[in-house]
Amino acid sequence: MTLGIHEHYGDAMASEPGVPDLRVLDVAALRLLQAIAEHGTLTAAAVALGSSQPAVSQHVRRLERRLGIALLDRSGPRVRLTEAGQALARHGAGLNAAVRAAGAEVAALALITAPIRLTVVRAASCQSPPPLTSSR
Repeated sequence: MTLGIHEHYGDAMASEPGVPDLRVLDVAALRLLQAIAEHGTLTAAAVALGSSQPAVSQHVRRLERRLGIALLDRSGPRVRLTEAGQALARHGAGLNAAVRAAGAEVAALALITAPIRLTVVRAASCQSPPPLTSSR
């Protein structure tokens, strides 16, 4: 069973009226905003994340609603991250780097601690095989 952030940290992160509910922030949300910052559009971010543009857009809107703050500026021909969106995207970039570093460290440890198996094949005879001859 996986504990959500609220169950793990208890009421310490519970939201007060007028204060953003930070319990909605998770790895996926931060990676999503980082992908939007890196790729520049919702469509490109969706492709990079293996998702669809409507799903990415819906996820951002849900985050905005739950946090009570705009993460994207939709006023121009292209969406841009707001200051809050940029702040979360920066944390997403750091999170991605930390996840990659953790994965690399575990992979290196797995190589070091992996058991080495040696196989010995016994020959039926210790004699050399007869020379090959041509049948011309």
